[in-house]
Amino acid sequence: MTPLRHLVFALAATIAASASARADLVTTFNGTIPSVDVRMQANGTTFTTNPVGPFLFTVQPGSTDPTFAPNSQLRTFCADLFQNISPPNTYTFTTGPISGLPDVGTDPTRLGLIQRLFDRHYETATDAANGGAFQLALWELLYDGPGSLNLASGNLIVTSPDTVPAVALAKTWLASLEMADPSDVVKYQLVGLYSPTAQDQIAVHPEPIPAPAGVVLGLVAMGGFAARRLRRKGA
Repeated sequence: MTPLRHLVFALAATIAASASARADLVTTFNGTIPSVDVRMQANGTTFTTNPVGPFLFTVQPGSTDPTFAPNSQLRTFCADLFQNISPPNTYTFTTGPISGLPDVGTDPTRLGLIQRLFDRHYETATDAANGGAFQLALWELLYDGPGSLNLASGNLIVTSPDTVPAVALAKTWLASLEMADPSDVVKYQLVGLYSPTAQDQIAVHPEPIPAPAGVVLGLVAMGGFAARRLRRKGA
């Protein structure tokens, strides 16, 4: 890791930790379960058989971060295509607002759409089709962003056909995501899981949202780690 990456990570950990000690979320990665293989390109990098779906982690007893209970199962979605992660390895994360994750950023429109994606579809994103669609839609938000939500052009291009249910479903969701609906309500408090060496993740806080929707979105948009780490090659 470069000295600058050390510095950025140290600053991020300081923000997320208590005044006296850094808090670590120690997890074991169980795999992408369930998943569907999807072919795609992102920022010029080709992924020929990328498993797409929810990530499952087990929180280890050695965790000092109080956000998630030890031995609990954590379902997350990847917010970082350009670092590696593999089961059954153990990974340590720092928790914080998703705006602190380098591939998410602080753009309020993107943050609002990510929140809307979770509020509308996270609950059902548990099987291969829905979970895969959710992950593809999230990556599209990260790497192409508002105003260009499709999987056929831009920085993220999915080359698997629409006969793959996850691909067709992701396109359907993206086509309506920028259109508000009277039934929209903020249901989930999102938590960013940051690692300097492994793929960043977005998780859902286990407790109900403690504030009205507008307040939560404002806090998410305003929050962030102290600094953003260097973007990876090709990002």
